[in-house]
Amino acid sequence: MKPIATASGLSSQAAWSLLAVVLLLGAALRLYHLNSGLWFDEIQTLTASVRSPLLEIVTHFPSNNDHLLYSVLAHISISAFGEHAWSLRLPSALFGLAAIPMLYLFALQVTTRLEAVAAASILAVSYHHIWFSQNARGYSMLLFWTLLGSYLLLKGLRDNRRGMFVAYAVVAALGIYTHLTMAFVVAGHAAVAAWHVLIERPGRFDPRALINPILGFALAGAITLLLYAPILVEVQTFFEEKTVSTAKRVATPGWALLATLRGLNIGFAMAGGAAIAGVLCLIGILSYLRQSIAISALFVLPAPIILAAAVLLQRPVFPRFFFMLMAFGLLIAVRGAVVIGAWASARLTADGAARAGARALPAVFAVSLVVLSALALPRLYTYPKQDYEQALRFLESTVQPGERVVVAGIGAEVPYQKYYGKDWRRVHDAAELSLARADGPVWIVYTFGQYIERQEPDFWAAIRSQCEPVRTFPGTVANADIEVRKCSRI
Repeated sequence: MKPIATASGLSSQAAWSLLAVVLLLGAALRLYHLNSGLWFDEIQTLTASVRSPLLEIVTHFPSNNDHLLYSVLAHISISAFGEHAWSLRLPSALFGLAAIPMLYLFALQVTTRLEAVAAASILAVSYHHIWFSQNARGYSMLLFWTLLGSYLLLKGLRDNRRGMFVAYAVVAALGIYTHLTMAFVVAGHAAVAAWHVLIERPGRFDPRALINPILGFALAGAITLLLYAPILVEVQTFFEEKTVSTAKRVATPGWALLATLRGLNIGFAMAGGAAIAGVLCLIGILSYLRQSIAISALFVLPAPIILAAAVLLQRPVFPRFFFMLMAFGLLIAVRGAVVIGAWASARLTADGAARAGARALPAVFAVSLVVLSALALPRLYTYPKQDYEQALRFLESTVQPGERVVVAGIGAEVPYQKYYGKDWRRVHDAAELSLARADGPVWIVYTFGQYIERQEPDFWAAIRSQCEPVRTFPGTVANADIEVRKCSRI
């Protein structure tokens, strides 16, 4: 599993200097607007977990919406700085920032300094990475643990040093304690380690080469069980539950694929972003396959494992489940851009039309990806994730005496009742809406309309036909605008 031998033309000192600038930029982009309004998942995390006493956080499993290690760190942050959106999100922002140099260090194990700096630069200005770095959930932590764990795994496999595998075990366990999906990344790592030791490792097979990897994965499992011991029964009960939730009916693998493609278009700030990413990743992964099957598997194998596990366990499939692999996707895309640039440079030289800077084309193509990624940032800061606050202010200033506000769906119930402390009653179906309208005009506020439609189609039809749309408050969470409608008295 050696890095690609092609020279990058970038010295170590220059690379670290560029990385320092990139890190400062990344910090500014992640701290800016860190205190914007919370969205549903963040509010759910705060009200159901983070506000609880620390002992209760580590001994109770409300649902897989709870990212345990994140809740612990967020609780500590809020205890130190008070309850604010920025303090709730601070652990995410810090781990998101730490992922930038971590990506560079990992990339040096598999590629050139040019590609390592380019990938770290894209991560620093990435719409999606900044979004998740400003999200009070454990996803930016998972990406960091994935990078650090992969780095330690590669070092351990190359040097067969026990200390690396012990460190890997700790990182893997912390990742799984952040969220259980990290276990599927570790499963992919185990497959990569077996392939390297049994098949790809040069020279005659030595059984002693298996001892340290086995020790590392066994220790990771033991630490994970120790961390989850207080809630192991609750976790088991949760995953044995066979009830088909609305989320499972909406978040299907096909839906997740379409959502991912839309996300790529947003990330490149253009309609063809997904197509560009697809071409670059295809070229890039072919290049990595020629370099090493094990490295390629390290990049892509966790994705089908996560997908297969979600399907087998009958769980919803969300694109964010794969976010921890984003850095690998960037490395693959950068490799594709560099390969295209190298090909173009070679053609220019071969045709006798070489000009100054032709050999810099690989770097130019890599930098172009950084620019394309940065173009999406204005949208990120134009809207909050979900604009509950503006909808609240609008209703408080608009609703007249004798009129009432009700909410539809859990997406409006939890934020307005548990976070903002409003006494707005939730209506669950068309009959309850008619009953509310019998007492006078009613304002209804909701979000995640597709979930209401799937769960209560008659209720959804009543809302759409009987209540006049008044205002829509957009946000950056897909299909989660806050909708306000007014229903006349019956």
